[in-house]
Amino acid sequence: VNNRIYLGSDTGVYALNAVTGALVWHVLSSATFYGSPAVTGPGGQQVLLIGDYTNTMYALNLATGATLWSQTFSTGFFTSPAVSQGGFYIAGLDGVLRDFTPGG
Repeated sequence: VNNRIYLGSDTGVYALNAVTGALVWHVLSSATFYGSPAVTGPGGQQVLLIGDYTNTMYALNLATGATLWSQTFSTGFFTSPAVSQGGFYIAGLDGVLRDFTPGG
């Protein structure tokens, strides 16, 4: 997205310049992410969605990596969010598929 690559790892979430590979930002360095992030939202308002292995779902600012919101669950996430029709879906380690809709 906009010449950036976003990825999760066992040392946090990274944004890299897609052309040079240079680090743009690195956040949540104490969290472990096994799934890939998803980008959703209208142009100029897009957010990065990713769930960590322990129990938290995050929405991050694409430009800075700042946490816009987070929600804690009783289980972690080992999958990537799927985006569809204004919402997103992610399966927890407990086997439950969770769905999120902005404002709902």
